[in-house]
Amino acid sequence: MNLSDVKLTLFFTGGYGIKTWFEIGNYDREIAVYRRLADRLNAVNFITYGGYEDKRYITELKSNNIGLHPTSWHGIMQLNIMNVLMRHWHVLRQSHVLKTNQLQGSEIPVWIKKRFGKKLIVRCGWLWSLNYEKQTDDEKAIKKVRMIEKNAFENADIGIVTTEKNRQHVINRYGISDKKIRVIPNYVETDRFHPVLSDDRNNKEWSICHVGRHSPEKNLASLFYAVNSCRKKLDKDIRLDLFGSGPQSDVLKKLAEELHLNARFHGNIPNSQLASAVAKADLFVFPSLYENHPKALLEAMSCGLPCIGSDVEGVKELIVHGETGYLCDVEYQSIASAIEILISNDELRLRIGKNARSYIVENFSLEKVFKMELGVLQEVVSF
Repeated sequence: MNLSDVKLTLFFTGGYGIKTWFEIGNYDREIAVYRRLADRLNAVNFITYGGYEDKRYITELKSNNIGLHPTSWHGIMQLNIMNVLMRHWHVLRQSHVLKTNQLQGSEIPVWIKKRFGKKLIVRCGWLWSLNYEKQTDDEKAIKKVRMIEKNAFENADIGIVTTEKNRQHVINRYGISDKKIRVIPNYVETDRFHPVLSDDRNNKEWSICHVGRHSPEKNLASLFYAVNSCRKKLDKDIRLDLFGSGPQSDVLKKLAEELHLNARFHGNIPNSQLASAVAKADLFVFPSLYENHPKALLEAMSCGLPCIGSDVEGVKELIVHGETGYLCDVEYQSIASAIEILISNDELRLRIGKNARSYIVENFSLEKVFKMELGVLQEVVSF
């Protein structure tokens, strides 16, 4: 089968709708590869779970040659399967390839594949089980997540993960054939996230940027204490620009006030606007306790920013210390030391920013990842 004949249906993460992508500012980022796929395939369709509210975006998706087919989400998986079949059978019947966006809710396309013989690509940006193990001690819940994950990869024609480490984890834990699991990293629109020359740079104020969810694993309180320490020790004005939101937003705003930080909480903004905002910063600091394959860090590196990242899983794989970025521990003293070193060393700062840009362009550009996606699709329909 030629790719121009293929109809692809993407299943959203269980419980999530297209509305979520708009609310958190990720729509432009997430849609980019599917917009390109829609130009090469016969059809690209989205099954989403935002219910009635998702319907307002049908015209927007149609303008990108993508069909949007919303449904609601229930706590009982069998009801979700029945709901999708009843509402969107006309789309599923014509689909050649089903694909997951994440592992949550993968039970639905797995069931459809087994019942109707469709091809299935199981893709996940991060391994649900690994994150879940860090967030809870509930062994029963962890076991259930592992079962869903194992079932998804076992029934997939091809599984896609974003890192080699995750690939090896799936192969070893679930006994999946190594020929079946592919690594396709997260991509960056390098034409959008690129270095800019700022004409308002001055030595009186340094801008430190962070992009991400305001949640415990992002370790933002430590960043705040680090900035507080740096401005006192270096006797420099430091502005902290934070893009994102989350359950700790109010707590972090209160902490910023207590420390008298010049912290600006910009909330969630569209990815198209985020690029220029991030590129104007002097430093990007990413002090997470753990990550998988963080898009925010990739995009900051693509902007040529000198990036400081914690020496943890998901970050240390992207940063070569002193070459494409600067690694530190998660404690605020170590973060502060890294900030002080980069602020005080123009040559180092400029070198790692330039190297970071080259590294992202060579390895994570949208064009490179798009070709990898096409290759997997061609392989699946050729089985």
